[in-house]
Parts: sequence; C-alpha cells; structure tokens
Amino acid sequence: MAQLKYCDKHNQVGFLRKPDESAGFAEIVDFLRGSNLRYALTSNPTIYDSLVKQFWQTAIAITKADGSLEIKATIDSIGYTITEASIRDTLQLDDASGITMLPNNELFEGMGQMGYPTDGSFTFWKSFFTPQWRYLVHHLLHCISSKSGGWDQFGSNIATALICLSTNRVYNFSKLIFDGMVANLRSKTKFLMYPRFLQMILNIQTENKHLYLAVSLTKKIFGNMKRGFRGAPRPLLPTMLLVATNPNAGQENDAVAPSQPSSSSPPVASTSSPPVITTPTPIPASIPSPTPIPETEPEPFEHTFEEPSPVHQHFSPPQEQAQGQMAMDDLLHVVPKLISKIDSLETDLKQTKLTMGNAIVKLVKKVKKLEGLLKKRHVVLSDSEEEEPEAQGRKSQDDPLDSSVQGLVTPSTTKVKASGEEQVEDISPNTLEAAKTLSKVASLKPRSIDKGRRYKRRKEAKGKKVVSSLDFQEEVDTGAEQVNTAEGV
Repeated sequence: MAQLKYCDKHNQVGFLRKPDESAGFAEIVDFLRGSNLRYALTSNPTIYDSLVKQFWQTAIAITKADGSLEIKATIDSIGYTITEASIRDTLQLDDASGITMLPNNELFEGMGQMGYPTDGSFTFWKSFFTPQWRYLVHHLLHCISSKSGGWDQFGSNIATALICLSTNRVYNFSKLIFDGMVANLRSKTKFLMYPRFLQMILNIQTENKHLYLAVSLTKKIFGNMKRGFRGAPRPLLPTMLLVATNPNAGQENDAVAPSQPSSSSPPVASTSSPPVITTPTPIPASIPSPTPIPETEPEPFEHTFEEPSPVHQHFSPPQEQAQGQMAMDDLLHVVPKLISKIDSLETDLKQTKLTMGNAIVKLVKKVKKLEGLLKKRHVVLSDSEEEEPEAQGRKSQDDPLDSSVQGLVTPSTTKVKASGEEQVEDISPNTLEAAKTLSKVASLKPRSIDKGRRYKRRKEAKGKKVVSSLDFQEEVDTGAEQVNTAEGV
C-alpha cells in the first residue's frame, strides 16, 4: 500500500474573529459564531500523528444488521468504531433530523436567493459569490467537507448545506462527514482525512507521541475573499441576521483550547457505545442567546478589623478574568505547536549529523589516497635524480663533437707513454685557441647562424658594417685551419 499523505487545506481550523481586516464581514462572522457549526469549525485538539495514520491504514466499513454502516479500525492493537451518531455527539451538531438533499427546483431557487447566477448545472463555483458568501463557502469547503482539492467548485451537497444555513433549516452535517469517510475508504486517491475530527471522536493518546498540527485559517482570509471582486455586495438573508451573537465576540478567542487526552481514561473499544461528550451543546441558530449582563464597576472594598479568614482569596474584575482566560487559551494553543517544532528540529539535526558524518569519512579517505600518490611520486623523482649523472656520461660518449672538444679544451698538456717512460708534450697556444672556438661553434644553432647571415647582408646593402655570427663563423673556419696545421706539425 502506498504511503498515505495529509492535505493541509483539508479539515482546517476556522477563523471566526473580527480584526481590523474584517470590515464588511461582521454579519457573516456573527452568523457562524451563533450557528451549531461553531464548535466543529474552531475546535483544535492535540492531534497524534500515529492515531490518524493507523486509523486510515486499518479502517474498514462494515454494514450492520439494520443496514447502517460503521467504520472499524485498530490503533495500538485496540479496536475502535466510528458511526454517524458518534460524529454527531462529538462535534455537537444536533442534526439527526436534518436535511440531506433538496429537490432540484428548491436547490436552484435557494442559490438564486444568495445571488448565485444559476444555469442549470449541478457544479457550483465559489468565485461567483460576493465576499461575505465566499467566506461562508470557504469555511464549509476547507473545514467541514471531505474535499482534498478543487477548492473553487463544489457539488449539490454543499449547495444544500448553504441553503439550509441561509434559511435557518437544519442540515445533516454528521452524515456528510461520515459518508465522506466511507467514500475515502473506497477511493483510489485515499488520503489522511479529517485529522481534527478523528482526534476529537476517539480522544486517545497513542504510543507514538509525534503530533500533527492542523492548519488554521488566519485574518488573511478576508483579503482573499475580496480579491478579484468588482460587483455590488450581496447582503445576507433576513433569517441569517436574526442570529444573536455576543457584542464582544470579535475580541474573544474562538478557537477551543486543545485538550490533552487523558491517558488514564479508557479508550473507546469496538464493542462499546460511542463516547459521551461532556462539552456543553452550543445554542441553536433559531433560538437567540440571552442578552449578556453589562459589566458594572466593582464596589469599593471596606477594611474591617475582623479576624481574617484562614484562606485568602483574590477577586479579579470580569475584564481581567476574560483577559487571563484568553492568555491561557493562547498558551495552550501554542504549546503543542512548539513541541512538534522541537521534534521536527531534532529529526533534522539527526539527519544533518548523519549526512555530515558520511561526507567527513569520504573526505578522510580521499586525503589518505592523495597522500599515498604523493609519496609514490617522491620516490620516482628521487630515482630519476640518481640516474641523471649516468645519462650525462652516456651523452658525452654518443656525441663525438663534445668529446673531441673536451679533449682539446680541458687539458693543457697530455702524458704520452714512449719506451716505458712518461713524456710530457706541450700543446701550442694556437691549438688551444682553435679548440675554444670549436666549443663555441658547438653551442650555436644553425638557425641562428643563418639568421645572422641574412641580417649582415641587409646591413651591408645599406652601407653599414655589421659584426654578426657570420664573422664568428669565419673565425671558426680560421681556427679549424690552425688546428689542422698544428696537428700536421
């Protein structure tokens, strides 16, 4: 089986805040904050990478006796079961009686009310909506749906969900998620789907503590939704504007703090019922939330001389409590990312050490090889230096001219044996002079002599007397005659 991969743009964490960049999106942000999708959109638990991978590598879809489906998987040798009901309870959707599909005429009519130009096709495009509606479609595609690509287009199931949300009707998102998981098991392009939802449903730790970080949407989403739009904005439907929200919602941290699963809590086995979620259910879209109690100034504290209580308590104003809670939520949200980053850096360090170690070993071997070649070369050079004098001796024997010249130039007298006695014969000065001249001739090159003759002829043509190598050659001839004469004597 090929290794399964994540899709970073799938099952992302929604962004339901209202920073300065959210101008023009306040209504749609408030709508999602008051809907039953808020928990599923913003919950960001600590996700164990091994949990997601083991689930999709071992998961199978089984049909029960009543015809319903369930997904069974094995994680760390323990069996687990996921059903549509477990998804509904965990994500707090409360959509058991929700709509799954609308008739075609209602589908196109509802899309027209949102300002979408319908043409009878069941393939819809996010780019055809105005910015506020794009924001809503974007969250449904990237946070809830089972898609892993083609983010600009969607089918009739997401279109039905949009219409139900805009008309304050309940849509069965639990079935949408469960059907997507079953389809992923049977798909040729299977991938690691719904990492956030799997961790929320199973709520267990794995033996491998490596974490997976879900990608969160940021405030850049508002600028992206406005990109390329030139038309008039399309307002939300009146039923959507009835959803009551907290007036300070934009300043709060929507993301649910990542909960660390308790290792002591028993896992959900395949034979047991789905886990019971103790998180409070969000307020339905049709019922307005109670009006928040306005904050009042705290009454001044009066000092009394009564006996102090054994336990001293510090009462903080509501605003300070809210800020402290926000700081704690942000801290809990950052810690898992830092832990995962540390694990990633340690892995990179080990790989770097391994790579550099191999490179150093190769470099040492290469240096040793070069040192061996250098030693061999030194030995060859030393041998050639010893052979050089012998070569010079052989050269003098092969060159008769050099030997004759050396015989004439080197000694000034020669010893001749005659009738058992050594007699010394003097060599005349003319003979020595001729020998020196011949030694100079031996060092000249014929080419230089010819060149000197040509140079002399050119200068003599101009009426100038030039002393060149030609004159020297004449001297050589004269010296040779003197040698012959001396030998005749």
